[in-house]
Amino acid sequence: FNDALIGNTTGDIKVGSYSARLRTGSIYTSDAVSNVSSIDFSIAKYGTDGNSTVYAYVSTNGIDWIDITDAVPFNMISVNTTYLVDYHISLNDSQNYIAAGLDTSDSLFFKLEKSGTTRVNIDQISFNTIYSGASNLISYNNDGTTTQVLVKSNVAMSAPEDPVKIGYTFEGWYIDPSYVTLYDFEAPVTSNFILFAKFTIKTNTITFDSNGGSAVTAITEEFETDVFAPVDPTRVGYTFDGWFSDAGLTTPYVFTTMPASSITLYAGWTIETYTISYELYDGINDAENPASYTVATPTITLAAPTKAGYTFDGWYDTAEFDNLIITTIDLGTTGNLTLYAKFTEIVGTSYTVTFDSNEGSAVTEQTVPENDYAIEPTDPTKSGYTFAGWFTDDVTFANSFSFGTAIVADITLYAKWDAISYGTDLFISEYIEGAPGNRKAIEIFNPTASPIVLNGVYTLAVNANANTTWSTTIVLSGTIASLDVFVVYYDDSSLNDKLGIFGDFESSTLNFNGDDAIGLFKNTVLLDIFGVFGEDPGTGWTIDSVSNATVDRVIIRKSTIISPRNIWDTTEWSIVSPYVDGSVTTLGTHT
Repeated sequence: FNDALIGNTTGDIKVGSYSARLRTGSIYTSDAVSNVSSIDFSIAKYGTDGNSTVYAYVSTNGIDWIDITDAVPFNMISVNTTYLVDYHISLNDSQNYIAAGLDTSDSLFFKLEKSGTTRVNIDQISFNTIYSGASNLISYNNDGTTTQVLVKSNVAMSAPEDPVKIGYTFEGWYIDPSYVTLYDFEAPVTSNFILFAKFTIKTNTITFDSNGGSAVTAITEEFETDVFAPVDPTRVGYTFDGWFSDAGLTTPYVFTTMPASSITLYAGWTIETYTISYELYDGINDAENPASYTVATPTITLAAPTKAGYTFDGWYDTAEFDNLIITTIDLGTTGNLTLYAKFTEIVGTSYTVTFDSNEGSAVTEQTVPENDYAIEPTDPTKSGYTFAGWFTDDVTFANSFSFGTAIVADITLYAKWDAISYGTDLFISEYIEGAPGNRKAIEIFNPTASPIVLNGVYTLAVNANANTTWSTTIVLSGTIASLDVFVVYYDDSSLNDKLGIFGDFESSTLNFNGDDAIGLFKNTVLLDIFGVFGEDPGTGWTIDSVSNATVDRVIIRKSTIISPRNIWDTTEWSIVSPYVDGSVTTLGTHT
């Protein structure tokens, strides 16, 4: 009780043989009592305090209480006299008790509760059993916390709900503190006794997902044993950023002790950028040759530099030009590079090939020996136009120039340009669904004349299994330049960068099958769609009379499409080929 039962003193303030004084709050049993059919108590005002109302409750757990005051007249216990008034509550007279599915065999807590600041005297509380005969007091010692229940003698008692201790496994109730003898709940109870809860500490495992790095051995220890970070994994072309507790790599993990359950930690990585230096010996490098690369950069084909009066003989990795000629920097290469351009001076008659790019980017002229051939330069660029080739005249552009033509005189070549037809907004330009693993990617193309910022505006959504709603939504971020693409790919550690090398946005929720529809939204408006929303095609959609064409294949948007459509039209798509692991060549570019 919140005020102890104390003996009566002289005077009219306390009433009864034993009195509990109650103001705001409640008095309640600290332990559950079983086999109770009714409760009796007496109640009176405290001194000159005013009238008040008291309510009675029962509970099976001491937390969730059921009002049984409906078992007395007027559904309340009115306290308005200075002398004790007797109350008798029969549990089976309470509709609330019956509706809760309780039974007199249940172990119950009891509570009397009032509000307000007036005080009351509560006296002679007694619990009445539904049987006559002996009973025994059973104490449950749960790791130092004791709970008691009163049970019938000479009958078996029910086992209580298993206790829980974080980081431990409950092994049962024992009759001795040394946990030698397990108690038999089918045996009749014949005496008062204490049962002891036995717990066994759990052995848990920390597993390491290296996300493409070297393997790390799992740590297996008992709960709360000190654990330390393992030796950092390695990954070619990447710097290790530490271990994270989530696959999204948002929460760094701090090693202290073994947690209460087994967990998986995920390695975070930052890709390293390497420099490419060029020794040109007064030559001019081609603008397409990059200044840097990463281990995930697609294979780079090196362009030829130029030097007036010289021919280019290749790139080398030493200044002595004594190794093999380097023509490419392959995917997977690492380290800073220095490349040396080898030139040979032209001896004899030579001619100049001049390139007039017609307001496009500048192209360096070439000096070509007589009857030799000009080297086709990297295509120039011009905002708002596509390059249509080199011609020998700049009026009608009737005669295109072949770089297989021998040079026998000075010549000027003119760039032809075709104006670009711009589209209205972003659309889906490529779709990949393949195996092994979950090879998923969606390429988005910007057909407009300006860059488009995705943040908070554009989303991808998946309509799985012909549902009536979009089941998965992916909020995109980043910027897509004019006439450029943005690749969203599924986060699968088994990909090993085979799609990720083209990717701009990695998503762990872009997980679709060949029979699912993919939608591109601008704010809440559907811009473009691949598949039919809410429709089940079976295994996959049909394109160009090929059934299940969207399963394990690469599909691209035809070049004639320049704007999005929110209605699926299979005639706008072409099947590139069945998906072959690691062989995608179309992803990351669209024309």
